[in-house]
Amino acid sequence: SLCANGPDVVKVRLFAEPGRYAGFISAATEISAKEGFVSGLLLRGVSASAPRGAAIAIGEVTTYDHTKVTLKKHWPGRSETSKEPFSLHI
Repeated sequence: SLCANGPDVVKVRLFAEPGRYAGFISAATEISAKEGFVSGLLLRGVSASAPRGAAIAIGEVTTYDHTKVTLKKHWPGRSETSKEPFSLHI
């Protein structure tokens, strides 16, 4: 979440104020110059995006695990002693 926060701040600003910035790089440069690299890009909004990222990760992992267990029971051509086929992970 921390790694993606800077680009997310730039994306939000680009959509909030269309036409203000020439592009992604110019927006990132201007935000860094005016608000600071750490406080303007890296830390702004982390308190909201970090819990959101954690909740998404928890949902993805639990959904994947539950689905995989359910599919393993009904996967064609699979017996209890055979290894999991690669196609089960796609």
